[in-house]
Amino acid sequence: MMGRGKSWVVGRCVLLALILLVPACSSGFLYNRLNVVIPWYVEDYVDLNRSQRNEFDQNLAPILDWHRQVELPVYTAFIADVEKQLDETISTDQVRRWIDFALKAASRVTERAQPLLLGLAADLADEQFREYLDRMESNQEELEEDNLERDEEEYNQENFEQLRESLQDWMGRLDKDQQAVLRAAVLRLQRYDDHWLADRRQWLREMEKLLANKSGNWLASLALMLEERADPSRRSYKAASEHNQHVIAGVVSDVINSRTARQDKHLRRELEKWRKRFEGLQSQD
Repeated sequence: MMGRGKSWVVGRCVLLALILLVPACSSGFLYNRLNVVIPWYVEDYVDLNRSQRNEFDQNLAPILDWHRQVELPVYTAFIADVEKQLDETISTDQVRRWIDFALKAASRVTERAQPLLLGLAADLADEQFREYLDRMESNQEELEEDNLERDEEEYNQENFEQLRESLQDWMGRLDKDQQAVLRAAVLRLQRYDDHWLADRRQWLREMEKLLANKSGNWLASLALMLEERADPSRRSYKAASEHNQHVIAGVVSDVINSRTARQDKHLRRELEKWRKRFEGLQSQD
């Protein structure tokens, strides 16, 4: 499934990882202000008082430093390697490794950020937890409305448009034959948005129960819930997800290998742009 509200880099607290994983937006402007952007995002779900906001900011700073010093060089090296790979035919397995790289990068950030999230949770009042759960429930209802009301034609069309837009961001406009390859591929995707949303709703119910009682070592239980939610191997739709990743990796490799000279130039220019942005951000404060 690729539908609305669902990203390749998955996980509920992974939204923090998503922000960190794509840091070169606006030529580094956003990345260099993550100390402001991330608290804004957090307060979309729960309003923090001044003391909580100050403590959150202090605990966030070393994570951002770690990401700049450790993760950005890894991203830079990865892109440089992809640039070299373009000199040869790209296989499905290579694209799968690109996807795995992004997932593992997000997982590393999630793991690094977990103590920050747990520290914040320990300091929230009951009414703040209620506010968080209410907003999560509202988000769940919106996701169910957006995803489950689609028929198969709408589902396939949205997946096609997402794939086309993603590839065109890197390669420029796709020709008719390349778009036909994408349309054929999306028909092979296995739909599992109902399972994903049911799994997410069950997780919310368990979270609500935990936060309502907060008995014993509830923070350890919360940590376990976050870890399990971020682990794709624990999900009921694991097989369908892996199947879809393989299908998409295959069609991405097919389109890349069919690129024209103009598309090749566009792709290499985009990769170089991102590599240089990552390089530049490593030295900025």
